[in-house]
Amino acid sequence: MSENRSTADLIRAFRWSATPLGDPVNWPQPLKTLVELMLASNQAMFIAWGPQRTFLYNDAYAQILASKHPAALGRDFLDAWAEIRSDLVPIVDQAYRGEPVHMEDIELQMNRKGFQEEAHFSFSYTPIRDEQGQVAGFLCACVEITDQVLADRRRVAENDRLSRMFSQAPGFRAMLSGPEHRIVMTNPAYMQLVGHRDVLGKTVSETLQDAVAQGYLDLLDQVFARNEAYETHGANYRVQAFPGGAVEDRYVDFVYQPVTDGEGNVTGIFVDGVDVTDRVLNERRQKFRLQLEDRLRGLTEPGAIVQATVELLGKYLDADRVGYGEIIGDRLVRTTGSYTTDGMTPL
Repeated sequence: MSENRSTADLIRAFRWSATPLGDPVNWPQPLKTLVELMLASNQAMFIAWGPQRTFLYNDAYAQILASKHPAALGRDFLDAWAEIRSDLVPIVDQAYRGEPVHMEDIELQMNRKGFQEEAHFSFSYTPIRDEQGQVAGFLCACVEITDQVLADRRRVAENDRLSRMFSQAPGFRAMLSGPEHRIVMTNPAYMQLVGHRDVLGKTVSETLQDAVAQGYLDLLDQVFARNEAYETHGANYRVQAFPGGAVEDRYVDFVYQPVTDGEGNVTGIFVDGVDVTDRVLNERRQKFRLQLEDRLRGLTEPGAIVQATVELLGKYLDADRVGYGEIIGDRLVRTTGSYTTDGMTPL
């Protein structure tokens, strides 16, 4: 079948005398030279020659034509691509005016496999002049980039989907890049945790000095160096959103997960966690109540009850000094219980 023959064979056997080009023996030398060049090339190429834009192409371009090959050979180039004629006419006219055309990506809706499909090409149209110096046609070298464009589109869509998931995650998330732990992506929960500081594009050491002071940077360095995840629960993070600002205790469950490239080299760290401050404080309150009930069980003397209470309260609050006293008006008249840490003066 003719579809299995090379385009060079088809061109040699074609009845060119029935086309505007006439017998190949009489073709102008520029056309003969370019046909030889085109057929010897592995890149997809075609030639449109003369006012009727007679169509010649090579094997690589035949793959692009698909079911249009070999019927397209010798036809008007614009007729062969009738479904995209309106897209092609402006750039064909430009080439016939002697103006080169180059496009990195043109999107076309082509029918070459029995159905309409989106296709993308990178190509150039180079005007060809005859022996008299007049533009007689053009040579096109092209690359179909449909798969690449659609893959890029899917990748962008997937990145957008992951970004939305990242942003909408109930826990806090951040992506850190490189050994310096540059913060390249965060979600709202993470920004809330760090006091809405300006962290994007900056390193942990530049923006989260409170985290550095509490050893979290050392943990990140270890995870990056060892390529081993780190997970913890109920960790205390004392947040000071700005110098001189209030310090707030937060408690977090989190994991530092190393991110690797195709060769297994660590390129960054994914931070994923949950602020469990309410849970930790509720557990501590419950523990304090149980301890207080246990400590007071069996005590009947008021002074002993007060003293036991202030001691437990001081430890629960992590306070340096706690006391119980009676106040009349604006005066403390009597202290009946006191708790202090070492070196502190009792109330």
